[in-house]
Amino acid sequence: MTTFSFESKLDRADQHLHALERKIDRWRAGHPYGIVDDIDPETLENVVRLKPTRSIPPTLPLLIGECLYNLRSALDHLVQELAFYKDRLRLPGLSITIRFRPYFDDTQFPICCNEGQFTSKGARDIGRIAPGAQTIIESLQPYHALDLSTHWLWLLDELSNMDKHRAINVAIGVQSGVSLIPPPKTIIKSFQFWGPLGRFQGEAEILRYIAVSMIDQTTRVKVNFDPAAHIAFAEFPAEGREVLATLIGIRTYIREEVIPRLTPYL
Repeated sequence: MTTFSFESKLDRADQHLHALERKIDRWRAGHPYGIVDDIDPETLENVVRLKPTRSIPPTLPLLIGECLYNLRSALDHLVQELAFYKDRLRLPGLSITIRFRPYFDDTQFPICCNEGQFTSKGARDIGRIAPGAQTIIESLQPYHALDLSTHWLWLLDELSNMDKHRAINVAIGVQSGVSLIPPPKTIIKSFQFWGPLGRFQGEAEILRYIAVSMIDQTTRVKVNFDPAAHIAFAEFPAEGREVLATLIGIRTYIREEVIPRLTPYL
C-alpha cells in the first residue's frame, strides 16, 4: 500500500505533539507556580494570586514550531500529490511508483483570508490539480468562516508564518476550573473566580473568597486551591489559547476534514 508523503508529515507532527504533551506534563508535575493568599483590607476578602515559580521549558517553542511546520507542510505535500496524480492520468506511461517524482514549484495549498486573495493567487497555486479538488480547496478557505480567527487553517497559517521568522512566545494560563479544598467544618460565605486567565507573565489574581469556621463564624479560615494551569500562546493570533488544544485542533481538522475530502482525487 502506498504511503503518501503528506501522511508521513502528519505522523511526524503527531510525534512532536506527543513530545510536547510529555514535556508539559513534566512541567505541571513540578509545581510550576505558588499560591499567595492575603486578605484585602478594604473588602476583607481573601485574595488568591498565582505566582510562577518555575520557568517554561525553553525547548517548548521549538517543539511547537516543528509541529506547525509539519502540519503546514502536509497540506503542501497533499497538493503536490494531487498535481502528480493528475499528470499521471494525462500521461499513461508515467507510473505512480517511479523513483523521482516531478516537483511543481508553482503548486501549494493556499490559505487565504479573503476571496480576492484566493482569486488573484490561491487559484493559481492549485491550477495543476483536478477541477473537483480545486472546488473543495476553495470551500475550505478561512474566509468562508463567520469569524476568521476561529478557523483552524487560518490559525495554522498565521502561527507557522510567525515561527518562520522568530520564536513563538508562550505563557502560563489558567483554565476555567479550579479545585476547592476547604478544611473540615468550614463555611464558604462567598467565592468569586476570575477566570479563565488566558495567560499571564507575573503574579495574577485568580479568585476571592470569604471562609469562616462552622464552630465560630468570627474565625477566618484559609482554603486550599488547586488551579488547573496550562501553557498558552502569549500573543496574536492565538493569544490565550491553550497550546496543546490548539495544535490538536489543527491536526484533527486536517486529518478528519481536509484529507478525506481530497483523497478521492488521488
